[in-house]
Amino acid sequence: MDTPLRVLHVVVVMDRGGIETLLMNLLRHTDRKRVAMDFLVHGPKHGEYEPEIHALGATIHRVRAVRKPWDLLLWQRELYDLLTREKYDVVHCHLEQEARLVLKQAKCAGVPVRIVHAHNTHSQRPILKKLVCKAIELTTPWCATAFFGCSHMAGEWLFGKKITASEKFIFFRNAIDTQKFAFNSTLRQVMRQHFHWEDSQIVLGTVGRMFLQKNHGFMLDLLAQLPEKYRLLLIGDGPLRAELEARVNELGLASRVVFTGVRQDIPTLYNAFDVFLLPSLHEGLPVVGVEAQANGLPCLLADTITPEVQLSENLQYLPLDVDAWAKTLLSENFERKNLTHELLSPWDVYTNARTLEEIYTNLLNNLKQM
Repeated sequence: MDTPLRVLHVVVVMDRGGIETLLMNLLRHTDRKRVAMDFLVHGPKHGEYEPEIHALGATIHRVRAVRKPWDLLLWQRELYDLLTREKYDVVHCHLEQEARLVLKQAKCAGVPVRIVHAHNTHSQRPILKKLVCKAIELTTPWCATAFFGCSHMAGEWLFGKKITASEKFIFFRNAIDTQKFAFNSTLRQVMRQHFHWEDSQIVLGTVGRMFLQKNHGFMLDLLAQLPEKYRLLLIGDGPLRAELEARVNELGLASRVVFTGVRQDIPTLYNAFDVFLLPSLHEGLPVVGVEAQANGLPCLLADTITPEVQLSENLQYLPLDVDAWAKTLLSENFERKNLTHELLSPWDVYTNARTLEEIYTNLLNNLKQM
């Protein structure tokens, strides 16, 4: 290939969320001589990953965010003009129902490979936005040439069972740099001293945006039922943080809960945990679940989450019942268990970056042969 295949990833904003972290993992390890990845974001906000994206040689394009009904037509026009001008080989869309309109404009602009990627199993949009998305779903056909899903549950939620069962559906793992997340006993001691935790104290932890979906309040209620030696480390930020901090004070847990905010040293922080918690109301396939298992952590996840994230017996699914989680934490002797190379290898970003390069190339070559 004389010139690299050009790919445009369509997202909302490149902040530190699960989708964005996956894309950054891939960007860092993709051979730009083969595949040149760029990004399309919505609105003026500059995401936290943008400086690194520029440093890695990728371009960020901006279009308006759809805030009002009349923005929808102007947004589509901006999309069409951008795609016509830039001549991308692949548009890879990571939005939900709006993907139909993105890929419709990509088709009109002559983009040959058009991918929609399912990352979730539920939507918590406001009612009006849901109605708009439903109207788009009913009136706009899929203009995709391929359908990606981080899990089969995510694919069935967004595309339906027929598409997910077809040859057009591709299960693409939420890959991580497995070596970066390997357990380090020295860093464990450093981080636990930093937070003033004793060896006898049991640290529960999670990583995620403070939105309703992540169910942080459940973890606070859980901690309130556990003995004083239990601590909770909450990594991340979001609109519910102030409400959660108030709840911590109300429950009398201020000395037992740490809010770190957004952090760039998450692989290091995992070492300080004793047990990883993820009581999400819904997930496509949580990258943090893979990261925690790569660190060897015992993991407790809500049974609402796809089974495809389970890489070993060190991960348990539980119903969203505080008593059941408390009983499990009090009755079991949790310990780290290193995953084998065979279990981790399919989830390693080095492998998946090469796989994605091949998928893009094959999709484009297959279309040329038709």
